[in-house]
Amino acid sequence: MIDLGRTKWRLITLTYNVNGQKPDPEAVPQLLENENLAGGDFVAIGLQELTHSDVGNFMPPEETWAKHIADWMTSRGSVLLKRTYLASNMLLLFTRIHFLTKISSVDFRYIRATMGGLAGYKGSIAVRIVFGGDKTSICFVTSHMFHSEKFYWKRAEQYKNSYSQCTFRDKPATGNDFVMWMGDLNWRVDTTMDAEKVAKAVSPLEGNEAAMGEYIQANDQLSRAMELGHAFNHFVEGSISFLPTYRLLVGTTNFDLKRVPSWCDRVLYKEDDNLALIRYNSYSRITLSDHLPVIAEFECSIDEPLELELIHFLPLQRWYSGVPLSCRFRFGQNYWRRDGSYKDWIGIYENVTEVENPLKYVFALTTFDELFEGIPTVVAEFSALDSGIYRIGYFSYNRGCLIALSNPFVVSLPHLSTATEALPSTSMKP
Repeated sequence: MIDLGRTKWRLITLTYNVNGQKPDPEAVPQLLENENLAGGDFVAIGLQELTHSDVGNFMPPEETWAKHIADWMTSRGSVLLKRTYLASNMLLLFTRIHFLTKISSVDFRYIRATMGGLAGYKGSIAVRIVFGGDKTSICFVTSHMFHSEKFYWKRAEQYKNSYSQCTFRDKPATGNDFVMWMGDLNWRVDTTMDAEKVAKAVSPLEGNEAAMGEYIQANDQLSRAMELGHAFNHFVEGSISFLPTYRLLVGTTNFDLKRVPSWCDRVLYKEDDNLALIRYNSYSRITLSDHLPVIAEFECSIDEPLELELIHFLPLQRWYSGVPLSCRFRFGQNYWRRDGSYKDWIGIYENVTEVENPLKYVFALTTFDELFEGIPTVVAEFSALDSGIYRIGYFSYNRGCLIALSNPFVVSLPHLSTATEALPSTSMKP
């Protein structure tokens, strides 16, 4: 049972095998809107079977799945915390801006499974967030597993090869380790090869958790693998009341009876007294692919993370466009000796929409030290900015995340009088 005295966050996962299709500019936003993905504190979206053009920057950015999703999410107040790819698979992770300075580290791992581990078309991607105080972590894993009924044991082996690495068992938190595993896991109904028979059996069961659950328990490979300890025995799954998510005739919600209808697309999670499943459903109003997307929403309860105090930005005085910008900051808690790297960078954001995509940045290697007001201080210099409102962030290479973010500050046109303007000071808090 979740402790009512602790901080509660909403976690949302969405998995979708897009079957090499381009994103529909109307259907994709409708999916995100109808499933209320903007309502999550942390949102993980796993996509499978993206085209090489989509993941390899061989098409205009506005035509990619990542761009369509990120534009919609960031326009509603979310920040793209991490974007990572493995061959045709992608994981996008979003959060709210006020969580950024509570995140101690962001790490990612991947496991390739195709061609004996040489390629990653079948494989797993994991992103893990550790929060200030190191008491809580949240890990999202997305996988594309081997297809076909006959590859039961290859999927079991793929899970075993991925489990320890992708759930960061070598780096446990001192408190809660929340893990959610989603993807086109590709486990099939295998008690019959008569696709029409399966379609007729399951169609009347839609919305009936008890009846659908009984059918799945008797016929679904993943349920069997979990029960027998062959795969995903470290995880649990919510009750399923939705119809099989594969294989559909593209453009419809009708089953393609060349394949046995199966629940290929799943979300599982590591059972924890402080993690509750709120809903688990498919979404049948997007028909771009031969799969349907599946969504799971959770509520977790944690001790409030500590605010990081590793970097302190000094307040910026009045600044003007056309003048190169200098910012000053100081290290705290012995950060530089413990975790600092010359690959760290200091970035300027006009709008903080994607952590790893600032408007401009400089590496820590280019900064210099000075005594300011008698205290050792670091100075970073940037080329001139246009007039506007900006923020400065410090990205730690070894921690994989922003560890400091200033308050907004104003850059004014030189001819405008700013004598009476009070510019906001910078600080750790967003």
